[in-house]
Amino acid sequence: MVYTISYDESEKIIVTRKNGEFSVDKLNRFVKKLYQSSIKYNCNKILIDQTEAKNDLSIPDLYYRPCELKNIGFNSHYSFALLIHKSSLEKEKYLFFEDTSINQGLNVRIFQNEKKAIKWLKT
Repeated sequence: MVYTISYDESEKIIVTRKNGEFSVDKLNRFVKKLYQSSIKYNCNKILIDQTEAKNDLSIPDLYYRPCELKNIGFNSHYSFALLIHKSSLEKEKYLFFEDTSINQGLNVRIFQNEKKAIKWLKT
């Protein structure tokens, strides 16, 4: 998995772009760097572009992911907009992650349109 993490000054959001396959170990390293970036930029609004990434996580991995996010330091004050490909075959997995995250007190939404994702983050 290759990724970038940057701060969009004009939108006041952190933008990440991921591509390739990601596993639990790779995702854990990414999430720790993402949290450090949120502290560095004093920003709790995060766009995660996964349109070029392949989700290899199992349903149990997705179920426990919100707890792992909270253990790293993310909480209900953060908003995550996950951008997925319009024809994503993994959409059901992402929607399961969204539901699980919301049930565990995190603000996560799945989008297939970047403008709508940014608009949601800014509200």
